Amino acid sequence: MYPFWEPVIMPILQAAGARRIVEVGALRGDTTERMVHALGEEVELHVIDPVPAFDAAGLEAQFPG
Repeated sequence: MYPFWEPVIMPILQAAGARRIVEVGALRGDTTERMVHALGEEVELHVIDPVPAFDAAGLEAQFPG
């Protein structure tokens, strides 16, 4: 889904003023990382994936809270 990040997803999140986001299905975490970096610490991001193909603990340690 990350190919749609700049032209679609980020503009929608900004227009909506999203402050709490749930991502269902993170796979490699490409969109997850983009959201964490772009939206800042004030946004609450919940990621649901039973078998993520990325280091979830490492990402959580990098962005605590």
